[in-house]
Amino acid sequence: MGLNGAFLTGDIFNLFVFFEILLLASYALLMHGGNKARVGAGLHYVILNVAGSALFLIALGVLYGATGTLNKADMAQRVAEMSGDQAALVTAEDCC
Repeated sequence: MGLNGAFLTGDIFNLFVFFEILLLASYALLMHGGNKARVGAGLHYVILNVAGSALFLIALGVLYGATGTLNKADMAQRVAEMSGDQAALVTAEDCC
Protein backbone atom coordinates (compact mmCIF):
# COMPACT_ATOMS: atom_id res chain seq x y z
CA MET A 1 0.00 0.00 0.00
CA GLY A 2 2.78 2.43 0.89
CA LEU A 3 4.75 1.87 -2.29
CA ASN A 4 1.67 2.06 -4.50
CA GLY A 5 0.52 5.28 -2.83
CA ALA A 6 3.99 6.83 -3.05
CA PHE A 7 4.03 6.36 -6.82
CA LEU A 8 0.45 7.52 -7.38
CA THR A 9 0.23 10.61 -5.19
CA GLY A 10 0.35 14.12 -6.59
CA ASP A 11 1.00 15.77 -3.23
CA ILE A 12 4.39 15.83 -1.51
CA PHE A 13 2.95 15.54 2.01
CA ASN A 14 1.03 12.43 0.98
CA LEU A 15 4.32 11.11 -0.41
CA PHE A 16 5.80 11.51 3.06
CA VAL A 17 2.84 9.71 4.65
CA PHE A 18 3.02 6.80 2.23
CA PHE A 19 6.78 6.58 2.72
CA GLU A 20 6.25 6.30 6.48
CA ILE A 21 3.65 3.55 5.90
CA LEU A 22 6.25 1.77 3.79
CA LEU A 23 8.75 2.01 6.66
CA LEU A 24 6.32 0.47 9.16
CA ALA A 25 6.63 -2.87 7.42
CA SER A 26 10.43 -2.69 7.59
CA TYR A 27 10.29 -1.93 11.33
CA ALA A 28 8.10 -4.98 11.94
CA LEU A 29 10.30 -7.27 9.84
CA LEU A 30 13.48 -5.99 11.46
CA MET A 31 12.24 -6.60 15.00
CA HIS A 32 10.69 -10.02 14.31
CA GLY A 33 12.47 -12.67 16.39
CA GLY A 34 14.49 -10.01 18.18
CA ASN A 35 17.70 -10.95 19.93
CA LYS A 36 20.02 -8.37 21.50
CA ALA A 37 22.02 -7.65 18.33
CA ARG A 38 18.88 -7.30 16.23
CA VAL A 39 17.26 -4.93 18.71
CA GLY A 40 20.41 -2.77 18.76
CA ALA A 41 20.57 -2.63 14.98
CA GLY A 42 16.84 -1.95 14.83
CA LEU A 43 17.20 0.96 17.24
CA HIS A 44 19.89 2.54 15.05
CA TYR A 45 17.71 2.01 11.98
CA VAL A 46 14.71 3.65 13.61
CA ILE A 47 16.74 6.60 14.90
CA LEU A 48 18.22 7.27 11.46
CA ASN A 49 14.79 7.02 9.85
CA VAL A 50 13.27 9.43 12.37
CA ALA A 51 16.11 11.91 11.71
CA GLY A 52 15.56 11.58 7.95
CA SER A 53 11.81 12.04 8.36
CA ALA A 54 12.38 15.17 10.43
CA LEU A 55 14.61 16.64 7.70
CA PHE A 56 11.99 15.75 5.10
CA LEU A 57 9.29 17.55 7.12
CA ILE A 58 11.51 20.62 7.54
CA ALA A 59 12.04 20.68 3.77
CA LEU A 60 8.27 20.37 3.24
CA GLY A 61 7.73 23.35 5.52
CA VAL A 62 10.24 25.43 3.59
CA LEU A 63 8.66 24.46 0.26
CA TYR A 64 5.16 25.20 1.53
CA GLY A 65 6.26 28.54 2.92
CA ALA A 66 7.88 29.53 -0.37
CA THR A 67 5.25 28.21 -2.79
CA GLY A 68 2.02 28.07 -0.78
CA THR A 69 1.22 24.55 -1.98
CA LEU A 70 2.50 21.00 -1.81
CA ASN A 71 0.72 19.77 -4.94
CA LYS A 72 3.42 18.86 -7.45
CA ALA A 73 1.63 20.33 -10.49
CA ASP A 74 0.86 23.64 -8.76
CA MET A 75 4.35 23.78 -7.31
CA ALA A 76 5.94 23.36 -10.76
CA GLN A 77 4.02 26.38 -12.06
CA ARG A 78 4.83 28.55 -9.06
CA VAL A 79 8.53 27.67 -9.06
CA ALA A 80 8.76 28.48 -12.78
CA GLU A 81 7.38 31.97 -12.04
CA MET A 82 9.78 32.68 -9.14
CA SER A 83 12.92 34.76 -9.33
CA GLY A 84 15.69 35.93 -7.06
CA ASP A 85 16.16 34.70 -3.52
CA GLN A 86 12.87 32.83 -3.41
CA ALA A 87 13.81 30.77 -6.48
CA ALA A 88 17.19 29.98 -4.94
CA LEU A 89 15.42 28.70 -1.83
CA VAL A 90 13.30 26.12 -3.65
CA THR A 91 15.55 25.04 -6.52
CA ALA A 92 18.64 22.91 -6.46
CA GLU A 93 21.01 24.35 -9.03
CA ASP A 94 24.72 23.95 -9.51
CA CYS A 95 26.39 26.80 -7.66
CA CYS A 96 29.79 26.59 -9.34
